[in-house]
Amino acid sequence: MTIRVLFIAAIVIVSVAFIVSTYFIIKDERERNAVREAETALMTLGNVISSDIRNYSEISRLVMTEDRLVTFLRAKPEEVDTGTINDARYGIMSILNVKEGVDCVMVFREDMIMLATDRVTYKYDI
Repeated sequence: MTIRVLFIAAIVIVSVAFIVSTYFIIKDERERNAVREAETALMTLGNVISSDIRNYSEISRLVMTEDRLVTFLRAKPEEVDTGTINDARYGIMSILNVKEGVDCVMVFREDMIMLATDRVTYKYDI
């Protein structure tokens, strides 16, 4: 009878040890998986933000080098009229219609003449 009790006790001890070790292995694997998922999410978010910044920089460069806008910005205050402002707006719109990610552009001259345009409307303030 004692050999049978020892055998059952050994089986119980091995079973408990197996269950406890399995619990700790699963717990550790869950923690590692959560860390990997968080790292992946942060990397993806970082890549999206970096891509957006590059896109905005490219759009900004294209807008600021557009000939009609440069003419508007360099014109003397007495030369700025509705035609000059509309030409600048059409120059900006030609870029906004091709690129995505920016819906509104506001341009301020040093003499505080403002031009704001989006994909549908525009306004200017002298």
